[in-house]
Amino acid sequence: MSRRRVLDHNGIATFSVLKVLYLLAITAVAFMVPVFATTQAARWSIIPALLALQVIILLACRLPRSEIARPVWRL
Repeated sequence: MSRRRVLDHNGIATFSVLKVLYLLAITAVAFMVPVFATTQAARWSIIPALLALQVIILLACRLPRSEIARPVWRL
């Protein structure tokens, strides 16, 4: 039984690390878009597209819509 808990803990830790890396990557891309000359003109369409992609990914991961909308209402 203790071995199973260790395996579950490692799986949870790995998933948490992946979530943090994903958030860092999305944040880096969002802040890099206005920096490059090629994307400056389209930044007002790229940033909302990234937001839409984020929502699509969260829905594909079967997160409830209320979990996705809750942070929006907090803002």
